[in-house]
Amino acid sequence: HFSEWLQLSQAQVEMMADMMRRTTAEPGQEVVKKGEYGNKFYIINDGILEVVSGNSRTQTELEVKVRLRSGDSFGELALLYNCPRKATVLARGARSPWGL
Repeated sequence: HFSEWLQLSQAQVEMMADMMRRTTAEPGQEVVKKGEYGNKFYIINDGILEVVSGNSRTQTELEVKVRLRSGDSFGELALLYNCPRKATVLARGARSPWGL
């Protein structure tokens, strides 16, 4: 459980849970795009999302770097370092990641 290694109080865990918002992503939709500045951290509720490189605009010659599944998270680097997104993440099938 993440609260053990983050050393969060129950009140802090509840506050984080209250701030989370469920988002939707259709098949092939970009959840985050490489180069854009981010303002959300995501936790995957269900399904599969793919971290890709290549031309995501035309979705040709995309190379899947990582497949993300339920319980995985992404988007923290742009928030921690106030920098552009380092990768594009695409939904594979309709998905509902949680955003914080």
